[in-house]
Amino acid sequence: MFVKKIIFVGEYMLCGGVEKSLLALLKFIDPKKYSITVMLLKKRGVLLPELPDYVKIVEMPLPKDEEFDILYGKGNALKYYLKKGRIFLFIKKLIRGFFLQLFSKSPEEKRINYYKMIDHKFPIYEEDYDIAVDYMGYGLINTFYVAKKIKAKKKLTWIHFEPQQAMKNFSTFNYYLKDYDKIICVSKEIYRQMKICSKEISNKLEVFYNILDVERIQNQAKEKVSFDQDYRGIKILSIGRLDESKGFDISIPIIKRLVNKNYKVKWYIIGEGHMRSVLESLIRQYDLNNHIVLLGQKTNPYPYLSKSDIYFQPSKHEGYGIAVAEARVFCKPIVVTDFAAAKEQLIDGQTAIITQCVEDDLYIALKKLIDNPSLQKYFSHNLLEQKKNYRRQVEYLEEIFNKV
Repeated sequence: MFVKKIIFVGEYMLCGGVEKSLLALLKFIDPKKYSITVMLLKKRGVLLPELPDYVKIVEMPLPKDEEFDILYGKGNALKYYLKKGRIFLFIKKLIRGFFLQLFSKSPEEKRINYYKMIDHKFPIYEEDYDIAVDYMGYGLINTFYVAKKIKAKKKLTWIHFEPQQAMKNFSTFNYYLKDYDKIICVSKEIYRQMKICSKEISNKLEVFYNILDVERIQNQAKEKVSFDQDYRGIKILSIGRLDESKGFDISIPIIKRLVNKNYKVKWYIIGEGHMRSVLESLIRQYDLNNHIVLLGQKTNPYPYLSKSDIYFQPSKHEGYGIAVAEARVFCKPIVVTDFAAAKEQLIDGQTAIITQCVEDDLYIALKKLIDNPSLQKYFSHNLLEQKKNYRRQVEYLEEIFNKV
């Protein structure tokens, strides 16, 4: 049997939804049919050891004088060069940054112009592949590298976010997306948005829902963890990066309103991010230290998920919402905002309450679910009836792979 060579290009194997979905997908792909390589910017991340043994892991060959910029951002790179006394390089990068800002009309165009400026520093990658996959998407360095530096018969890129919400000028990335044969959208809503904002490449769009490794999730949930076992109130759980898109900041007043109404509730948030200090300040401001707990990043969040009472996802925008899909595995009653794939995963009033990302609406939804234990049981029962089979999805993806 002819074995096809596939390379998936990402950043790191962190504990985010994109990385989890890649890990699950790789475990579904038959290694007897496909030789799989994963290329990362660096071999790091808590999920790295979980990659299957049959997956070859390589690092992207970054130009030495651009490596720090790519890994840590151009602003941090400038501070680093100045601190190390590399004044010539600092001035050179400072001038380049000035011209990038001057001749770029948007952050997206600035990113494209940066890739153009450093293009000559990347040689064509030595290996040939049948399929190359930019799994991170987002118009990051991976999108440029797969488009221009990897030799493959077919190229795919993934769109994990809502382009109309996350990037106003996402169509700027068509400069590289036109080099791809297929553009995979993780929900129908993302597909719809891509049709609008990137009309010239709309014939390349496909929908492919993210995959979960349900067996792994259920097994990891058995790990014994200390999760406030003496607390007798309602445990509300959220999972996500501590950044603006997740809506945690606007939800803190909601918990205050519930506490003021004498509801015995505690909100636990699993995740890390640049907004930790902002959230901590808000928690102190609303005097909620005993009612909101930032648990930090957890390699294994599933014991917490299995022991929670309500799953709460107040995101301002999401692509698919891996954490919501994981909550469904444990049949948790869910309150979620109406992000891209919310109504593709859940049915409002039957398996969850789907509401707008507005404080009053989220408060009413949470209060309604807390007030109605029978509704919680109804949602859980209906979720139990949903048996998700990912085999057909993988077969569909293999059909795309096999057209090489």
